[in-house]
Amino acid sequence: MTKVYMCTMENEKTEGKLCMNIMQKIWSKTRFYLVKAAGHIPGFFDGDDYYCNLCGKSSRIFLPYGTKSDAAIHMIGSGVRPHCECPRCFSHDRFRWVYEVLLRHTDIASPERTRALRVLHIAAEPGIKEHLCGSRQGSKPLAPVEYLTGDLERIYSDVQVDVTDMHQFPDESFDYFIINHVMEHVPNEKAAMAEIHRVLKKDGVLFISFPMSLTAKTFEDPSITTPAGRREAYGQEDHVRLYGTDSKERLEAFGFEVQPLVAKEQLPESEVRRMALIPEDTIFMCKPV
Repeated sequence: MTKVYMCTMENEKTEGKLCMNIMQKIWSKTRFYLVKAAGHIPGFFDGDDYYCNLCGKSSRIFLPYGTKSDAAIHMIGSGVRPHCECPRCFSHDRFRWVYEVLLRHTDIASPERTRALRVLHIAAEPGIKEHLCGSRQGSKPLAPVEYLTGDLERIYSDVQVDVTDMHQFPDESFDYFIINHVMEHVPNEKAAMAEIHRVLKKDGVLFISFPMSLTAKTFEDPSITTPAGRREAYGQEDHVRLYGTDSKERLEAFGFEVQPLVAKEQLPESEVRRMALIPEDTIFMCKPV
């Protein structure tokens, strides 16, 4: 009883947070196996209402996913989305949009590509590397691609990388740098963006996105350090800023030419709906200047 009581207290740094994390992991695993089991029922997900570009399969439903945000400001790329997750491969809406953008705006998967490429993908969305590098393509490119995934924890990626100090990579190392839903976690944004600019080739391209408000400018306050305060200000306890309507100008200030790629502006409405994308979801395509 004492442990149960402690898990209900507002001590977010100890028992309460640990209890919540355990419960979320248990539910996530349970949900995963329930959906997997449902997939073995003949015809359970059969239908053509939704389409996943990552697994290439259609379904009659996509599943809800996300956590309720405490933030006072509405933001895209966060909160609960009713049709977020593909029940067949468990891709999320933003994974599908990242993949679509990389297919349309890079030559990584192009069978006509004759140049060798180096790619660094930070906190890589599941499945994207494998699909872009040939597992689902009808024919592979003529030239090789070195596609590295990077993360603070080596166990999750090919290389261990701190984006504020990528000393292991020389200047102009990469043709493409991909980093989505990471910068809102990084306190030293200036150092990270300087490092990204440094390791990109002069003709390289950065693809970057983050949860973003469509009604307010970027907000950050270093004095907000408690989990509850960050959830209220930024929508999540491990976020340190909420990007906003000035995001394009903010990226330009770091030495990039910036083109926002908005799902509803890049794709027909029918495709946005069928892939269950967030219509306003924005990935910024940035080129060093």
